[in-house]
Amino acid sequence: MKRVLETLKTLMGDGKPPPEVRPQAWGLGCRHGGRVLEGAREELNAPDITARRAVLLKAVIRSLK
Repeated sequence: MKRVLETLKTLMGDGKPPPEVRPQAWGLGCRHGGRVLEGAREELNAPDITARRAVLLKAVIRSLK
């Protein structure tokens, strides 16, 4: 329940990303040669992406804008 509330707060704009966003951004940077935003957008367009992964990638994208 806590994760859901944290995700909702992020979506509502309190500006603080949930704790799993930072390691996700780090991993994206590693996988995509430092291009976190581009990597997140690329992975978001993958055909086999799960709903949870999509929400997490969107949170990464929002945190970088």
